[in-house]
Amino acid sequence: MRQQGYRAVLCFVVLHSNIQHISIAEHIDIIYALLLEKALEIGIEVICYKTIISTQTIQICHSLPFIR
Repeated sequence: MRQQGYRAVLCFVVLHSNIQHISIAEHIDIIYALLLEKALEIGIEVICYKTIISTQTIQICHSLPFIR
């Protein structure tokens, strides 16, 4: 769909409180890493958000940087 002019976005929502940025974890899944890199090359955007978790809610707090 990106090739047709639509915006394509992959959104990561982080539930761990100590995470300060997101990056591709090649050491965990090299195939996923390669495919994500291909997606980035063709213009897929990656956005990342941190959450605040309580016993009552999960709220999106702020964006986090995505580091390639």
